Amino acid sequence: MRFLPAPPRISATHARPPMQRKRLRLSGFSLLELIVVIGIVTTVAVLSVPQLMRIASASQLTAGANLLIDSLNLARQTAQTRNRPVEVRIYKAQIPAQPGTRYFRAVQVLHLPDYSKSLTAESTPVSMVQYLPGNVVVTETPEFSTFLAETTGTYRGSAPVPAVDRTGASVDYIAFRFLPSGATDLSPAGPTSAQSQWTLTLRNHQDPETATTPGKSYVTVLIDPVIGTVRSYRP
Repeated sequence: MRFLPAPPRISATHARPPMQRKRLRLSGFSLLELIVVIGIVTTVAVLSVPQLMRIASASQLTAGANLLIDSLNLARQTAQTRNRPVEVRIYKAQIPAQPGTRYFRAVQVLHLPDYSKSLTAESTPVSMVQYLPGNVVVTETPEFSTFLAETTGTYRGSAPVPAVDRTGASVDYIAFRFLPSGATDLSPAGPTSAQSQWTLTLRNHQDPETATTPGKSYVTVLIDPVIGTVRSYRP
């Protein structure tokens, strides 16, 4: 009996169709391709950082303005509901990232027993001390925050506030009051002869002020002294 020779063995690679072999060769990335991809991703990330920072700063300003407006509205509503004057205080507090320097950035609403303007009058907190987010502060330039002008009808005080300073040291603040009618105790004529509106302007403390603007991005909160309504302006 004659035996036929065995057919030659075909490797697995040669057994695949030509198109499949081509896909196998192209399935991976070369080192050069990986470097190019990483470079593109890095460039996009670097170019995106400033825009992301601007978005974050704008979001913080919006949140800060909402916090301040909500506190003012709470004070007005509480004064009307309880038929007693309610005080709004804005304390000077540190920014966590910049210890040692204090800015007007903490807000609290307090219930007062009478109409006395005395800074020593006993008061009961209506709300906890709340902080403006991030690096948001109330600008202290009187042209932009007329509440802080030296000749205004607001008044300044200093008192220990553990929520602001745990050492027990006194904390500076500026304040005004809402009355049971819903109005404020601010002068209807405005803070000064040159300024007819009561304003508090919020900005990022890292954003430099100029002679004409409190920063590239800011929010101004305006209070009507006669009816106590609050609104905001943002360029």
